[in-house]
Amino acid sequence: MTAILSKPGLCSLTEDEKHILMFDIDIKDIMYRYKVSDEVRRIQDKFILSSFYLFKTTNGYHAYCLDKFSLEEAWKIYNDCKFKDDSHTYIGYAFRKHWVLRIGKDIEHIETIHPSPFKRSTNERSNAHRMFLNMQYGLDIHNDLSFDCYTKCLIIRYPQRSKGHT
Repeated sequence: MTAILSKPGLCSLTEDEKHILMFDIDIKDIMYRYKVSDEVRRIQDKFILSSFYLFKTTNGYHAYCLDKFSLEEAWKIYNDCKFKDDSHTYIGYAFRKHWVLRIGKDIEHIETIHPSPFKRSTNERSNAHRMFLNMQYGLDIHNDLSFDCYTKCLIIRYPQRSKGHT
């Protein structure tokens, strides 16, 4: 039987109602690791984005970019990515109007940081999400003038199926 459990997740929404980019990439095959990194770099170059933080998870990868976008702008960028979880992306856009990635035990470790190839992205970035990643995962993302002044990000408990539980 499959039970529905509640898992904590980080929400893409910022205090000023913009969104950071949060890709859910469900690829377990280690051979795809380099393709995922190449895809992150392609997206960075195409949309002139700041750094990406790529985490290894039990099901693949999570990739965060702290640049802020409107819902429509974020949707456009998500749709350009080859290795995203399509249902996660669509549900976030069409029904929730935000995206959520699980946090906690499912995150194994930081896989890599893809620094931006640009001296300075023109996009404002989320300070609250920067603070969260620093605190939750022990990163050292420095604050600079490209970050907003907000300090709150949403942690949402959302339902997730768990096989084998009754």
